[in-house]
Amino acid sequence: MDSTIDVTIPVEPDAAAALADARNRAAIGRLVSRILRPRSGPSALARAIAEMKADARSEVDPGNWTGS
Repeated sequence: MDSTIDVTIPVEPDAAAALADARNRAAIGRLVSRILRPRSGPSALARAIAEMKADARSEVDPGNWTGS
């Protein structure tokens, strides 16, 4: 028995082209399933967004500037 369900989501043209490859579709399907799987605490997506925000802030923080 197949434990996956096909869904339709809008993506940009370049992403759609990459998803023409069955291996890419399978990998993205696993990634989406992993991100959306319920867990206690912040979701994987929320953690990833928070990490990206922290990285972006550290790049523009003058205290982290090492230029001459």
